Amino acid sequence: TSTSTQSVTKSVNIDSNCGSSYSSSSTTSTTTVQTSTVIIDISPDFTSPYEIGPCDLYSRYNGGQIYKGLDFKTVREAMSGQYFLSQCTPCSLSDSPDARIGMINTAFPACACQLIIDDSCKSDWDINTPYMFVDRGLNMKNGKVQETKGYIMSVYPADHEYSSSVFALYHEGYYPNPIDELNPLDLNGMICKQPFDIYKYQTIISIIGYSKDEYLILCIANQFKNTFYNTDTTPIILCYTRDQIPSQSIMNKMSQEILRSGFNPNTLVRFDQTNTIDSNYVFDRTLYESQVTASSSPRSLDLTLGASPLLDLPKICPPNWIVKTFDDQYSTLAFQGKWRVQMTTPTLISGSNPLKTGLFCSCFPSTLNELIFTDTTPCDDTDFNTEYHVIDQSFNVYSQTIETTRLLFSPAYGKCNQYALFNVGTEKYYKNPITEKYPFIDDDLIRHKIEGSCEREYTVAVIGADDCWE
Repeated sequence: TSTSTQSVTKSVNIDSNCGSSYSSSSTTSTTTVQTSTVIIDISPDFTSPYEIGPCDLYSRYNGGQIYKGLDFKTVREAMSGQYFLSQCTPCSLSDSPDARIGMINTAFPACACQLIIDDSCKSDWDINTPYMFVDRGLNMKNGKVQETKGYIMSVYPADHEYSSSVFALYHEGYYPNPIDELNPLDLNGMICKQPFDIYKYQTIISIIGYSKDEYLILCIANQFKNTFYNTDTTPIILCYTRDQIPSQSIMNKMSQEILRSGFNPNTLVRFDQTNTIDSNYVFDRTLYESQVTASSSPRSLDLTLGASPLLDLPKICPPNWIVKTFDDQYSTLAFQGKWRVQMTTPTLISGSNPLKTGLFCSCFPSTLNELIFTDTTPCDDTDFNTEYHVIDQSFNVYSQTIETTRLLFSPAYGKCNQYALFNVGTEKYYKNPITEKYPFIDDDLIRHKIEGSCEREYTVAVIGADDCWE
């Protein structure tokens, strides 16, 4: 550790004005400022399984290197879920009091910043797909949680050397007025496009460090006038960790990653994570989509709020249906415990010989109908794609017995669709098979394999729900 000391002399003029007399006095104070610079060397013991290489986007930063050649499964693991900002290049691009805190405004009053990327889709990273993200944190001046929403997507096509490590963030903006780049980037070959017209600002980021379940280090390629540094060759580096307070070993690894990429860890500061944002963030696609859209990416996102048909909704659904959207958090809360059936369309299939009362045989003698979701899911952010075991329980007034039917709920369209459409595999409600008048045929529908107790199939849509499941 090397320590340098500098003296700063500050003069303060104190004026007093009493009636017609005027006097002036001057007081001089001397302040000593002590700064410490930690000399960090690359450790021969540090290794990373990921390759790095020079990228033209970072040539302005004295030849820094970024990750390349990542497989898209690893990219999806890295670019998903919640991260906490643990250390960063301090950054302020404007002194506006209305600026939102976040990755390009990490100065006071920023605190407890988080980067959260929608992880409802567990498939490998798709370079043509925009993924929702939110950059949020606590404003220490007003005590409010501030959020900046946007989409993250790949910049380059799959055959590009850096297709798996260079990304574009299209976001709402952090400052009330546009921030000019000092030297605009050359983005020839870029395939990403503005997803919606409300995301007017683009930031280019790259991965320069990653360790599964530990950290993700991003470096911003755009060059801005940062009030904290006089030199234009100091990039904005953001170190995110899965733990809000990471261990010292993780901090050391991140320093080694930054050195390995050719950047200087001494320009970073530890970010304040002593406060906690208690609420879990819930991605709602309708909040991310604008009324009027600009040109969209190859995977079409040109929707309008409240319009039908919704994205990926099966063609058989009536055009005026507005189906609720679920994400993993809502489904976790909704599909647990006991739900009592309050109102239902009376259902009894004539001529099919009902075997028991319940959800699909809800007429007399059925009463006291309940759906009991058994605790078969992990109750966390990962269980949206988990099958739910359900018991349909009712009381048969005629026989004076409790009747139960076992059900299996699963998302009808698999891992990558958030709309609340579900396949239901059940035991028999009726002795004779029920013939569908208008068969539900959709090539993309993922049907249950009929095994064991599941002898019938149904498809259901959630068309109403509140936001207070508990």
